[in-house]
Amino acid sequence: MTSLVELLRTTTVRWSGAIALALLIQSAVLCGLIYWWTVRQAESQIDGRLVADCATFARLRPHALNAAIDGMVAADLHRTHLAAVFAPDGRVLAGNIAALPRELLAHTVPVSVGLVRSQPPNPLPDLSRTIACPIAGGGHVVFAEDMDGLTRLRQLIERALLLVTAPAGAIAIVLGICLSLRAQTRFRIVRKAVEDVMAGKLQRRLPVHSAPDPFGRLCSAVNAMLDRLEEAVDDLRALGDDIAHELRTPLTRLRARLERGYQDARTPDEFRDAGERTLRDIDQALSIVSAILRLREIDDGKRAANFTRVDVAALMRDAAELYLPSAEMYGISLRVDDSPAADCFADHDLLMEAVCNLIDNAVKFTPPGGVVRCELRGENGVARAIRITDTGRGISRSEREVVLRRFHRGSQHSAVAGHGIGLALVAAIVRLHGFSMRIEDAKPGCDVTILCDAS
Repeated sequence: MTSLVELLRTTTVRWSGAIALALLIQSAVLCGLIYWWTVRQAESQIDGRLVADCATFARLRPHALNAAIDGMVAADLHRTHLAAVFAPDGRVLAGNIAALPRELLAHTVPVSVGLVRSQPPNPLPDLSRTIACPIAGGGHVVFAEDMDGLTRLRQLIERALLLVTAPAGAIAIVLGICLSLRAQTRFRIVRKAVEDVMAGKLQRRLPVHSAPDPFGRLCSAVNAMLDRLEEAVDDLRALGDDIAHELRTPLTRLRARLERGYQDARTPDEFRDAGERTLRDIDQALSIVSAILRLREIDDGKRAANFTRVDVAALMRDAAELYLPSAEMYGISLRVDDSPAADCFADHDLLMEAVCNLIDNAVKFTPPGGVVRCELRGENGVARAIRITDTGRGISRSEREVVLRRFHRGSQHSAVAGHGIGLALVAAIVRLHGFSMRIEDAKPGCDVTILCDAS
């Protein structure tokens, strides 16, 4: 009983009941209109026939009129038509109507009145549609039609509509029940899938048919959300693993140095040297944490409000000046191509950080005597591409995707200092701006291009 009450309270059952009720109301209104229209048309045809007969016969001469009325009555085998001629004093001159109802004289259109039939005699009045027309010399000619035929027509229509309405109501109820059960089944499947996801089964997805309806499209949107959720959870797990892996080495080194300094140091200088090495290890660990937080901030899009028009040519010159001393120290030629002013819609600091990271990588991985080139391609004053090339070892084709992940370092560059976050940071900044990035072979070296397609 409780389950039945809960089922009746569900939205699907209420909607199905509303649909069934709407179908019943529609059927009732439609049947009512059919009934009214059919009866009205039948009455209109009867009234039209009475008016035409009355006008036609009223123009006849008295003897011809009486003979015509008697002939019409005699020819009416079904006894459905009534007609009579009345003298000015109300006497019946011809026809089968026993008396002239005085209320007819006040109307010029057919009305429903009770008439007493004289042929064959019937003391009870019959309800008939009746009209009276004046004739020459005084008196009236009256035409009427028995309403029994119209009454039978009404009864026939009522029975027919009842026979139609009852199955229609049953079909509406059955249809409502079927729709409710189908909706309940789909909702149960969705609820089970959501419960599985809540239980930790992030691979669970909602069923979607090949030709989805609005509910199916909603399931597709939920599946897309679950895909993003699973990706975010996997990314969070990977981030935790990466943090633990990257911090383990400096923390282990830090502990070992503290232990050795505590055991071996004897003089203030030895204690100071151990403290300095410990501080360097702490700074390295803090730099990893800061880089991770910086990457997360960019991935979350928290800087999107700082976007403005940025002069990319001036930005690239400023970035190159920062790394020019470092490049000269390693014997590397850092060149910035002369480019006309071109701008794009971006966060100045983030775009500066991305360009600086690319130049820093190029300088670090280029051998002495090599060249690092910065190039800007623009069109009609709008920046289209930022290109950084070097003459180093480059990045193999198989690693061009994975180097954009956090803490990943190329197999040929493991000996170079760094945390493996630079290109991941650049990729996050590019995504935030809606730009795209590609890594190609510079033959020799690496060619990294940021395509400012969203400018």
